[in-house]
Amino acid sequence: MDLPLFQLDAFADRPFEGNPAAVMMLERWPDDHLLQHLATENNLSETAFLVPGTSGTETPPPGPGPTYQLRWFTPSVEVDLCGHATLASAGHLFDSEHRSAERIHFWTRSGWLAAEQAGPGRVRIDLPAGSLVPAEPAAEVLAALGLEPSQVTETLVGTDLVLVVSSPDLVERLFPDLSALQNLVRSEHPAGALRGIAVTARATPAGVTGSPDYVARWFGL
Repeated sequence: MDLPLFQLDAFADRPFEGNPAAVMMLERWPDDHLLQHLATENNLSETAFLVPGTSGTETPPPGPGPTYQLRWFTPSVEVDLCGHATLASAGHLFDSEHRSAERIHFWTRSGWLAAEQAGPGRVRIDLPAGSLVPAEPAAEVLAALGLEPSQVTETLVGTDLVLVVSSPDLVERLFPDLSALQNLVRSEHPAGALRGIAVTARATPAGVTGSPDYVARWFGL
C-alpha cells in the first residue's frame, strides 16, 4: 500500500521551526489499527488523517467549501482534538488541493471545524473551548517535570493537565522525564483520560506590541 505522507511545521514562518505534524491523505478509512501503526511509525506528536467528503458525518457542514473527515493520532492513541495538526492539514490543502477556496470544513470527533485562508501562507482556525477545573498535581509529577511546588502558581485539569508557573524561563528550561510522566499519569488515569501536560507562564515584558502574551510547552502522554 502506497500512501502519501506530508510533514508540515505549524506556527512557523521559516524552515525547521514551529510544531511539526504529519498529514496523510486517504481515499477511505482503513482499519483503526493501521492508522495507529502509521502514527507510531511517523513518531510525531500528531498525525492527521484526511478522507474527502461527508460520508458518515452526523450533521451537514455549516457552510460552503470543500469538506473532509479528519482524525488525529499520537504515536500511542487517537485524540479528540489537535490544533497544530489541523493547521497543518488546512495549510497542505490550501497549498496543493484548494488554492482558490476561502474555507475548508473538517468533520472530527469534536464536530465541525473550519479553516480559512488568512493571507499568503497563513491559516486561521476556530476551535471549541475546553473546560478546566482546579486541581492539585502529585509531587511525583512535578518532580518528573523538574519543577518545585513553589514554582507553580496554579494547576488546572481538563483534557490536559495545565501548570501555570511563575516565570517563562522555567518553561524554556524544562527537561522532563517523559517515561516517568507517562507511567505516573497512566497509573492515575488508566482510561487515558488525560491527553498531555501543558506548562505555561505569562511572557515578559507583557503588553509590548509584537511580543507574546504567554509562553507554553505541551508534553503528550
